[in-house]
Amino acid sequence: MHSFIPPARFFPYLSWTDVEAMPDKANVVIVQPVGAIEQHGPHLPLVVDAAIATAVIGQALEKLEADIPAFALPTLCYGKSNEHWHFPGTITLSATTLMTTLIEVAESLYRSGFRKLVLMNAHGGQPQVMEIVARDLHQKYEDFCVFPLFTWRVPHSAGELLSAKKKNWAFMPEMPENQRPAVDFAGSGEHGRCRVRISAGATGGELAEHGGQAAVCLDDSRSIPQRRDRGCDCCHSRKGRSHHAVRFRWLGESDS
Repeated sequence: MHSFIPPARFFPYLSWTDVEAMPDKANVVIVQPVGAIEQHGPHLPLVVDAAIATAVIGQALEKLEADIPAFALPTLCYGKSNEHWHFPGTITLSATTLMTTLIEVAESLYRSGFRKLVLMNAHGGQPQVMEIVARDLHQKYEDFCVFPLFTWRVPHSAGELLSAKKKNWAFMPEMPENQRPAVDFAGSGEHGRCRVRISAGATGGELAEHGGQAAVCLDDSRSIPQRRDRGCDCCHSRKGRSHHAVRFRWLGESDS
C-alpha cells in the first residue's frame, strides 16, 4: 500500500494512539502527494503523474534524517484533468471538488494538531488549485503553514536548492568525487535551451576536448557522445572555443 513511500514514513500505518502521543505535532511535516489519472500518450500509462508524485516524495523521505518528523499521506491520484477528457481513460475532478477534498483533508490534519502541510503536486494542470487551497487555508487558520509545491519546478530551482558541488554530482553520481567534472550552467543557448560547460577533470571516450577543457558533445545524429581528436562533427567549426553548447529537450520535442 505504501508503494515508494518508506513504511516508517507512511501516515496511514500509524495508529490513532500513535498520532495522539506524537510529540510536538505542530512541527511534524505532513506531505500530500497529488497526481492525476489522464492520458500521457500511447506509450505511457494513465498513472504517470500520480506515480511521479509518489516516487519523488518516497525518495525524498528515504534520504531524510531519521530525527526529522515527516510523514506522507496516500497519494491523491485523481486531479483536475478536464483538458484531457476527450481521451478515453482520463478521470477528472472539477476544480471545486479537488479544492474541497484538499481543504477537508487539511482541516482533518489541523484538528489532530498538525500545523505543517506540503501539497506536492505532479500534474501540470493544477498548480493554481494548490496555491488557492494553501492561501485559503492559511487565511482561515493563521498558524497553519501550507506549502503548495510543484514537482516539475525542482529541476528549474536547482540553483536555489543545491550547491554547485551537488549539481555536479547529479550528472555523474557513479563517478568518484575526484574524477567528476565541474559543470557550469551557462544559461540559455541555441534555440533558448540550456548550455552546459564541463571543465577539465573528466576524460574518456564519452568526452570531446575543446581548448584544454572537456565538453560533453551530443550530436543529433548520434545516440551517444563520441571523442574525436579535433572535436566532433557538430562543433568542428568551433575548434579552440572553451565550451560547447549542449542542447537538452524532452522526448518528442521539436528542434525548431
